[in-house]
Amino acid sequence: MSLRITGISVEVTGMSGPTLIATQSSAQFLGVSNNHRRRITQLYAHIMGKYPLNTGEEEADGANRFTQVYANVMIPFTPNFEWIDMVIDEVFPFDISYNSIGATRFQTDVVRVDSGHDQRSSRWDQPLMEYDIAYGVRTMEQLQGLVAFFRSMHGRRDAFLYHDHVDHTSTLATEEEARRPPDISHLDQVIGVGDHSKFKFQLIKRYPTPSGNKEQIRPIYRPQPGTVMIGVGGLQTASWEIDYATGVITFVPNWQKVNLQNMRLEPADGANQWRMLGATGTFTGLVTGDKIITRNWLNPLNNSNEAMNLVVASVAGDGSQITYTGPANYGELESNRNGVGVYRHPAPKPNVVITAGYHFYVPVSFDTDRLPVALEEYGVGGAADVKLIEIRPSEVFDE
Repeated sequence: MSLRITGISVEVTGMSGPTLIATQSSAQFLGVSNNHRRRITQLYAHIMGKYPLNTGEEEADGANRFTQVYANVMIPFTPNFEWIDMVIDEVFPFDISYNSIGATRFQTDVVRVDSGHDQRSSRWDQPLMEYDIAYGVRTMEQLQGLVAFFRSMHGRRDAFLYHDHVDHTSTLATEEEARRPPDISHLDQVIGVGDHSKFKFQLIKRYPTPSGNKEQIRPIYRPQPGTVMIGVGGLQTASWEIDYATGVITFVPNWQKVNLQNMRLEPADGANQWRMLGATGTFTGLVTGDKIITRNWLNPLNNSNEAMNLVVASVAGDGSQITYTGPANYGELESNRNGVGVYRHPAPKPNVVITAGYHFYVPVSFDTDRLPVALEEYGVGGAADVKLIEIRPSEVFDE
């Protein structure tokens, strides 16, 4: 749990010897619990004083006398005190969304003076999508389906997923006679460039101007399961995992050897150079320039993590040994060690372009707790002024 402190104040009424007598202390801060749902807004502590435990001794921990502590906490819960999920994995009915009207809305302040000049200030870096779904209700079945969905979501309480029929893929239509966007591929969107250290990338979609000189970048938080494709250096790869609740791609090692037997580690020629030896073929598949991660050596110094730069300098032709660089505090001679693991670092190499293709949903909620409906003709239903609005993802705090 991490806290953002915004202010602190202390009232002091006097002092006794070297000791201050504080009667009230308050701090205002923002924070969340580990589940990112409980938001603490203010904390107050009333203190009677602070004193040494014994005369002439240093003040010790716990020598404060707190008379009252209380906090203001915002917690979203249902009447039966169950936590409300940020987004429910339920997709709004396709037949209603197909004929609905969508809108992209920014929030901009414009100040215009007498001369006609103006100053513009944008409040939002990302727009919010809005959808008027009343236009999608044409039949009694659709009307009753909307009522059932509205009741299930408890009006504005629960957020859900919406299929935007105009904009739901990683591609943009570019042909003049296009009736739909092109099919997706792993080359559609550039989501990052490798640096041999970073192995997590957020899915994004770019919206460029015709000249390409300006673009708006949209984070994609809800990719459609089963549609995501990832490319590294132009080649499609399967060495990744995805969090469908955030749209974050995590690369995983595409080469690994575990439970290796009779392994040896020893210093090699050159500063900070090390040699790892095993059976023939042990290191086949690794190439010069790969970063590796070492595990399960007896001495902790011989093991590494994803942040360390263990770069392969050479690989023996028969795959029986490798040499690699290590930091100054890495390494100690070991021999006949069993259970060793060696992994290729999952981060893409420097300057390698990472691309992605996907379909995606928009997380939304009803913009009202009131659903007006009517039976317009026999067997024909209608709804009026029913809007959905995109929701922002919850803030992520370092824990």
